[in-house]
Amino acid sequence: MPTPLYFSAVPSPASVNAPTSTPGDEARHPSAPGSVLYVDDHPLNVLLMRSLFRHRPALRLTAVASGAAALQSAMAEPPALLLLDLRLPDMGGIELLGRIRRLPALSTVPAVALSAEGHRTACAAAGFCESWRQPLDRRGVLAALDRLLRPRAVAALRPEALAGG
Repeated sequence: MPTPLYFSAVPSPASVNAPTSTPGDEARHPSAPGSVLYVDDHPLNVLLMRSLFRHRPALRLTAVASGAAALQSAMAEPPALLLLDLRLPDMGGIELLGRIRRLPALSTVPAVALSAEGHRTACAAAGFCESWRQPLDRRGVLAALDRLLRPRAVAALRPEALAGG
């Protein structure tokens, strides 16, 4: 059974949907192995994701509310992982992933689809590595973040990666 998360206050949509990252991340390199781009236009979903990332302080979460903002953010600061809502105000998550995949620097970044409906077959066919059903299970999401980001983090710490070879 999912572990529920409760919130004592609901922030304004403008404050939740502004491109942001978790506190203390300014000093980290934007394309560090633990950088995650989360695209969702629902303020409570963004708040929930931010609360989950507080359990993984080494990860850097950037949240944006549209496909256009996601493309701009991903090109400026390539993430190690994409979390894409399938229903965005300007385009669907599957369309967004297609556009992201056409960018050479982002063609192999793992992507996870998030949706309240089950779209596993369509998501797998579109190139998502996983599909998470909302509402999210806290423990499941944290375990998945660990699993999805660990190989990239370990690879980035190898001496040959640090030497550029």
